[in-house]
Amino acid sequence: MHYLPLYVMEQKQLLQKRALAAGLDGVKVEYLIIDGGNHINDAVLAGTVDIASTGTGGFLTLWAKAKGNPNLEVIGLGGSASGGMTMTTRNPTLKSLRDVTEKDRIAVPGIKTSLGAIILQMAVAKEFGDSQYARLDHLTVSLPYPEAVAAMLSGRSEITAHVASAPFSYMELESPGIHKVFNSGTLRPPHHHHGVHHPAVPLRQSEADGKLRGGTAGRHRIHCGKQAGGGTDLC
Repeated sequence: MHYLPLYVMEQKQLLQKRALAAGLDGVKVEYLIIDGGNHINDAVLAGTVDIASTGTGGFLTLWAKAKGNPNLEVIGLGGSASGGMTMTTRNPTLKSLRDVTEKDRIAVPGIKTSLGAIILQMAVAKEFGDSQYARLDHLTVSLPYPEAVAAMLSGRSEITAHVASAPFSYMELESPGIHKVFNSGTLRPPHHHHGVHHPAVPLRQSEADGKLRGGTAGRHRIHCGKQAGGGTDLC
């Protein structure tokens, strides 16, 4: 659901309207589909996108990596959505984290850095103790949400569990044979913010300011996500 604000921005052309209200006509905005926090971070660092929507974990990783480099530093624009995350499984014997075996594979958007991976670590720490927070990391597999959902629904993949946000967790739980292992609301207050951020590059920003003052149209690239199953883009 954290893609919804960007979807509304695209459909209602809100960024262009705000630019026009500021005296900037002809601003072009391109929405890109990039799956996975790691890939999003790479795109931001490479300058492929100017604004991105990602989880808190991915944003903090990017912020720490770029901190101190004026050509790469990023800032948080604000939260785009909030909500809990759920670990689902199609393994009928997996009722709690203590039931996870070496045969299980847990899909997360990005290993160790994504919000899903961090939520899993928090749940493991609660179950086994803080020092054991990484106990299940070696069983995690990095998969974008659409691919992870497809793997869970097909039942023909090595993936037996998935840590996901809505609506992906809802889609899985509606399928027979898939059940909930835990929800992040049991770990801490249930709402986790998804950050929207953009690279704050002084040189590029000053160049953009010069173009905007002169009324020259700029092109802004915004990361989007895509709904599982090849459905409607969620930007």
